[in-house]
Amino acid sequence: MKHFLGAILSLIPAAGIAWAADGKAIPLTDGERRFLISHLEKSRREFFGSIEGLSKEQWNFKPAPERWSVAECAEHLVLTEDLLFDMVTQKILKSPIAADVARRSQPDDEKVIARILDRTQKGKAPEALHPSGKFPTAATIKEAFNPKRDRTIEYARSTQEDLRGHSSGSMDAYQYLILLSAHTLRHTAQLNEVKTDPHYPK
Repeated sequence: MKHFLGAILSLIPAAGIAWAADGKAIPLTDGERRFLISHLEKSRREFFGSIEGLSKEQWNFKPAPERWSVAECAEHLVLTEDLLFDMVTQKILKSPIAADVARRSQPDDEKVIARILDRTQKGKAPEALHPSGKFPTAATIKEAFNPKRDRTIEYARSTQEDLRGHSSGSMDAYQYLILLSAHTLRHTAQLNEVKTDPHYPK
């Protein structure tokens, strides 16, 4: 995971925003909550739309031996959802809130999304997040992914944690959840790119 996130986070400039006057926990604003939930729902919707109605040949087609198929991109997203969610809830939120913690805002969140979606910058996933062919169809991917994303959305809807107050590196916990969602769109774009290969089955 270190190498995977390191490659992504190296693309994201550190934010320098307003500072909290004290170390008290501050829950998400209604606007922050709506933005995160909307993005999580949008990225799932676009991901599922991109894998709908594919034949077995289309599902497993690889443009080159070293490149992932649609099936492999989709499996990677199932594997990553838990890892990124746990990073927020089990690691980042366990750190104390500093009295002078930076309070980032939506313009910084948009920068995170833009950087993750920029596929001219490549990262390499660790072995644990490499697909192994365990999902033979889009239906099995949806069955595995849906409860994970439902949990993430419910957490975004209900948590009273100070997601802006807890940080790791240049990003706060809220932005890691945004990264989770943007990462879904990044690999949705990757699997859609597979479909543009001239040898992609018709």
